[in-house]
Amino acid sequence: MRHEVITITSINRNPSIEAFRNAVEDMRFIFKASRLCEAGMTSSEELIRAVEQAMKVCIISGIPVRNHFKAFYIADEGQHDMTRDWKLSKLGFALVMLNGDAENPMVGKLQLELIRKYISY
Repeated sequence: MRHEVITITSINRNPSIEAFRNAVEDMRFIFKASRLCEAGMTSSEELIRAVEQAMKVCIISGIPVRNHFKAFYIADEGQHDMTRDWKLSKLGFALVMLNGDAENPMVGKLQLELIRKYISY
């Protein structure tokens, strides 16, 4: 499915149109990076490194990072703490998974599966 958003360049932007445009753009972010910790990434440090590496892949490839990664923050009032998480597109999610620690069984399994599919062509 492809979503296109027209950028309005007028100085006097309508806040309702801006909110709608932002909502449509956010539809591409269907995954949360923190879910990977639940699925097998061993630590938040591994996740942060994988997100950073995935972003580097986008930058090197000329893909706009903002189209696939969006930071958001979760406040824990009980602990007086705030943590950062990432909303990810499908591409962002796959890149984060592929850039996890190679010693992680989930990451290794995905890498092998992709290589096997690639080789079988």
